[in-house]
Amino acid sequence: MEEKVSFCRFCGVMCGIRVEVDQDTVVGVRGDGDHVLTHGYTCPKGRSLGAFHHHPLRLNHPQLRIEGKHEQVTWQESLDDLARTMDRVVSREGPDAIGIYLGTPALVDSTNIGRTFMQKLGSRSVYATTTVDLPAMPLVAELLAGNPYIGPQPDLNAAMTILIGWNPVVSHGHAFFMPSPRSVLKGWAQRGELWVVDPRRTETASLATHHVAPRPGSDYAVLGFLIRELLRDGADWEFIENFTSGIDQLADVVAQFTSDHVAEVTGVSVAVLDDLLASVRRAGRIAIHTGTGVTFNRSANVTVWFAWALGAVTGSLDRQGGIYFNPGYAMQIDKFGWGPREHSAPGAASRPELPGRLGELPCAVLSDEIESGNLRVLLVTGGNPVIALPDTERLISAFGRLEALAVADVITTGTTEHATHVFPAVGQLERADIPLLDVLTTTPFSQYTPAVMKPVAERRPSWWILAQLATRLGFDILPGGLSPDECTDEDVIAATLAATGRSLDEIRQHKHGIVGERRFGWVDKWLPDGRWQLAPEKLVSQAASVIPPDRDGLILITGRQLSKINSQLADDLSVRNRKDTAGVRLNPGDAQGLDISHEQLVTVASKNGSVRIPALVDAAVPSGVVMIPSGYENYNVGRLTSATEGVDPLTGMIEQSGIAVTVRPEGGND
Repeated sequence: MEEKVSFCRFCGVMCGIRVEVDQDTVVGVRGDGDHVLTHGYTCPKGRSLGAFHHHPLRLNHPQLRIEGKHEQVTWQESLDDLARTMDRVVSREGPDAIGIYLGTPALVDSTNIGRTFMQKLGSRSVYATTTVDLPAMPLVAELLAGNPYIGPQPDLNAAMTILIGWNPVVSHGHAFFMPSPRSVLKGWAQRGELWVVDPRRTETASLATHHVAPRPGSDYAVLGFLIRELLRDGADWEFIENFTSGIDQLADVVAQFTSDHVAEVTGVSVAVLDDLLASVRRAGRIAIHTGTGVTFNRSANVTVWFAWALGAVTGSLDRQGGIYFNPGYAMQIDKFGWGPREHSAPGAASRPELPGRLGELPCAVLSDEIESGNLRVLLVTGGNPVIALPDTERLISAFGRLEALAVADVITTGTTEHATHVFPAVGQLERADIPLLDVLTTTPFSQYTPAVMKPVAERRPSWWILAQLATRLGFDILPGGLSPDECTDEDVIAATLAATGRSLDEIRQHKHGIVGERRFGWVDKWLPDGRWQLAPEKLVSQAASVIPPDRDGLILITGRQLSKINSQLADDLSVRNRKDTAGVRLNPGDAQGLDISHEQLVTVASKNGSVRIPALVDAAVPSGVVMIPSGYENYNVGRLTSATEGVDPLTGMIEQSGIAVTVRPEGGND
């Protein structure tokens, strides 16, 4: 029996773990009490790593679809076949006809070089989960600060904290990730006041000092009210005058948000709005953060903008006790800074009205690009778009039109079922790694982990698969001209780190991780003209067209669950003693009115599609709202959403919450 130190990569918390290994078997996973960032904390996802590593659906050998069936083949046969198809398509259609989809596991894999592959190929057809759940965040960061890669997070020592549409007890994070969330939330509540703004009484709301439950998608109005009233009495005018531009235009935008108007739009009483305002005025400086409950809505960009603007009006941006910006241990944004740069690009040929952003096309156009013939080959690394994307049946049908759908993953998924080429990838315990997205942690942090387990069968790392393809297509993507068979995980990591000025040897010396200093006030010097731009023209224009949420009928919201993240751990096989339950949650009064009983099978329908799903009667869900968790194969909320209607024109974000639905018991009348 041997115990090995590593860290979890299911999400961006990067919890330190100790893995107990008996030869080729993972016996158990627990928190690393010596870890410099997480101090022994883990969640059910991390503790399920052993079960996931030994998953009965693990992929072990390359497969090729032959006469409609997956057949085991050699790596050479599968890679040669795919390379021939790709070469033929590039010669005929050009490199943009080759696309790649990067799932969440790919984004937390420091050895995944999918973007490098696409750059060398010359294709801009890159799709990633960043356009599925959070594109409002980098958009607002770019428009207000000039850099889409900086992300706000509440100061851990704040005395006044407002969380909007965010449930870190379950998700642990959104644009940043929080270890031991219950402890942090209790600290905020004990230190001062913790306000949670969410239609549902979530696990996070239950720990708050105050819970405000507006109608889904109306959070922007609450924030507009606060900004309006603080500009009349309570704003930090010294900060505004010295560090911001556009305050007059912002004041014009929020002028409409009187208490009576906001109460009508949100369903929140004037008394509660006044209590929240009084708390902000007492605190002076505030910490605030928005989650996917915001970014899934049609008002996402405006709500996130108002959250940042409220931070500016209270003098809280990049200030202690307010809003913190992590520059990252390896990224070191505070050292390298940023200058003027255009982060938008022309959109896809099939839907040019939706711009490319940050080197990606929005996932909303994926089916259109395939159906129009613009995209002929799709590579998928670490993702399951069948679960993650909207218009599920349309997407599956589109996959059938591709000349090749090549999927590299750890286990069989709903997407591998439709693949022409299936590549068995190593799991996170079988590869070396460091946290490259280190701006997502609560403090500058890094850690190196060697592979805990040796890969078995024919599993290979994603960089090896892509490098082998590149070699066959006539170009190199690995450092120093090395061939894939001469390169290791460590070579890829070291080369990536070299560009940041950090060294792998330095990080490797700190077995339980290394943290940097949490500093405030560093963002100011890198702002355009030294000022936060509070009234970007694009957002001012969009604010004028925000449509208040419907008041009649049932409104769908989506949510996450503790034992899985996005489309990972989508079944019940990975987590022992799982407490998560698939179902549509609805208020007892609504259930009674619809003659629906607990655990009864119902049909939830939108104008885009329907899902048959068990009903779960839940008093935490307000009347008029139903909630379905994301990430299930059998109860796929993507069947209720659309890739064409309600798509945000600035980011291509798919509307996944605030959608009108009906619920009826099976066997009932429409």
